[in-house]
Amino acid sequence: SDFFFFFRFQPILQNFMSHYGIDLVANEGKLVFFLMDGVVSEVGYGSIIGNYVRITHPNSYAPLYGHLSVVNASLSKGSRIYKKEIVGLVGHTGLTTGAHLHFGVKKGGVNINPADFYGNPTSQVAGVGFFEFAKEAKQRAITLSK
Repeated sequence: SDFFFFFRFQPILQNFMSHYGIDLVANEGKLVFFLMDGVVSEVGYGSIIGNYVRITHPNSYAPLYGHLSVVNASLSKGSRIYKKEIVGLVGHTGLTTGAHLHFGVKKGGVNINPADFYGNPTSQVAGVGFFEFAKEAKQRAITLSK
């Protein structure tokens, strides 16, 4: 699946950039949770993605949680993490126009459609399947109350 490999207008830089993943809008400060057990492969800051955490799972999936306002201080490269453990807090670090969680996934080092991470290859960018996936991802990854 490659429908997340598209260019979109980046309003701060005023140009078109590729975007690999989905953006889940949420209020700043909401808790973000890991979706599966794994190992932290990166924790850092990027000028575009802001504060982020990347995880490696045994099945070669490597999700990225980006634009966090705060990263869980106990996380470092090599840390073992567990499903529903706190990643950090929703924020708007890096190049953003508002608070949200950027959720991207690589498999074997290649960016993939995050819906495939959930086993939902029927999702479509403009279709109902995509919006159902995004709603489910938001409910699993971000608390619905502050």
